[in-house]
Amino acid sequence: MSKTVGARRKNRRVVNSNECLMLHITIAGITLRVDIESARQNAEPFPGGLRLIADYERFLAADSDLPAINFVFSDLTVPPGSDYKYRFLSAGLWNLYYNDRNEFRIEFKKGADGVPLAFIDADLNKRTCTTIYTEDGRKDTEKRLLPFVYPVDEVLFINLLPSFNGIIVHACGIDDSGKGLIFTGVSGAGKSTTARLWSDEPGIKILSDDRIIIREADNKLYAYGTPWHGEVNVCDPGRVEIERIFFLEHSDKNYAKPLSAVDAATRMFVRCFPTFWDKEGMEFTLSFIDKIVKSIPCYELGFVPDKSALSFVRGLE
Repeated sequence: MSKTVGARRKNRRVVNSNECLMLHITIAGITLRVDIESARQNAEPFPGGLRLIADYERFLAADSDLPAINFVFSDLTVPPGSDYKYRFLSAGLWNLYYNDRNEFRIEFKKGADGVPLAFIDADLNKRTCTTIYTEDGRKDTEKRLLPFVYPVDEVLFINLLPSFNGIIVHACGIDDSGKGLIFTGVSGAGKSTTARLWSDEPGIKILSDDRIIIREADNKLYAYGTPWHGEVNVCDPGRVEIERIFFLEHSDKNYAKPLSAVDAATRMFVRCFPTFWDKEGMEFTLSFIDKIVKSIPCYELGFVPDKSALSFVRGLE
C-alpha cells in the first residue's frame, strides 16, 4: 500500500468552497454527492478551501447524475453517542465501528499519533454519510476533504461494494480495444511493469495500475477504473467487460496455465479486499468470486518483462 500512498499524496488541488456547492464523483458507477455548502457552513475554518486529491478530477460527474450516497458535514466536533462496536482496529490511520453492514463509522486518525481527525457515520439505508471533523481535524494543516483522503476512500468503498455487487481487486486493468484484461497479483508481482508495457500500445486504455473494481451490471462482469493508482500514476474512470483474468508470476519465459475454478477463487480471494468484519459482506464476496472465476477464463501468467508478453497474451485463444 505504501507505493500507492506515495503516488497519491503528490497531487492535490483546492476546492473553492465559495464557488462549489455540490461535488459529484462517480467511481464504478457509484456516485458520491458531496454537499460542499454544508462543509463551508459547518466544517469551518477552512479559509484556503478543502483539498481534493487531483486524481479525483477525472471522476467528476455531471450534477444531473443521480447520487447513490449523499455526504453532508456536521457542525459537531465530537461524534454522537451510539451502540457502534469495534470491528477493525488499524495500527495507524483508521478504525472501523459497526452496528450492522448498513450502519458503520470510520474513524480517521493522524498516523502513529492516533489523534482522531474526523469521523464518517454511514447509513446505507438512508444512503447518507455524515462527516464530523474533530477540533484537531479542523486545525489540521492539510485541510483534507473527506471522504477523498487515503485510506478513508478505500475503506468506505470496501464497505459499500457488497451492496452494489462489487469488490476491489489488487490488479492492473486494461481495456484492449473493448476487451477487458485483468492482471492481478500481490505487491511486487508485476502490475506496474504490466501497465508500463501496455501503456503506449495503440487502442489501449489503462483503467488503473493498482486497484480495479469488479462489478456485475446488466448480467455482465465489468472492470472499472479507480483513482487509487500505484507507482505508474495512471487511472481512468471507464469500464470494460472482462474477457480474461491473469494471475501474475515472474518468469524467464511467457506462459499461460489455465486454472481450475477452485484454484482461481483461492488466488482471487487473496488479491481482493473483503469485509472480514461483516459476515454478510464476506458471504457476498465469496459467492461473487465464485461467479467471477466460473464465468471468465482464468490463467496463471508467467511473463517476461518486455513487449513479447503483449503478443503472447493477445495470441491466446
